[in-house]
Amino acid sequence: MAHEITQTYPGFFIIDSHAVELVPGQVVSYRNDAAVQTFNTAEEMRTAHQLQFPDQYVVDLANTVYDEYIV
Repeated sequence: MAHEITQTYPGFFIIDSHAVELVPGQVVSYRNDAAVQTFNTAEEMRTAHQLQFPDQYVVDLANTVYDEYIV
């Protein structure tokens, strides 16, 4: 049986396949068998996450309302 671990200090993490930016006052819990990577900056975390999980960054413009991407 896996136990839950709680992360309470600020930082930048990839937990399993999820990018997590933990700011002061926030808490995240995860199973003790989760793959956890820690990064010094948000940019390092985002770069690593995009390299490891590129499918999460694919945008299907054919099935997306164009207005969602107008800045």
